[in-house]
Amino acid sequence: CMIVDLHIKNIDAKEQVLNVYTFILETGAAKNGINLNAFYALNGEKATLSPQISANETIVLKLPFHFTEKNFTKSKWIEFSQRDFSLVLNLYPKKLIINL
Repeated sequence: CMIVDLHIKNIDAKEQVLNVYTFILETGAAKNGINLNAFYALNGEKATLSPQISANETIVLKLPFHFTEKNFTKSKWIEFSQRDFSLVLNLYPKKLIINL
């Protein structure tokens, strides 16, 4: 399981909602969404994939993404931890990513 520690600060004067359930972790052609069971295990049962963030508030979420050996060739799997990863925040109308 790959875990992304996401620190989010609301710099707006109003409360905002961030929908993280659409976030995808990608490496090359491999992509995966958030592992829901691991998300609750890491963030607590009361955690939400759509947190409300007050003005000037910062929150931290652990976003787990599960990749399996079956999705890669043996040589690619051995080097898996050295791969470049991107957190995809939005796909449409414009792809928005954070390179990790």
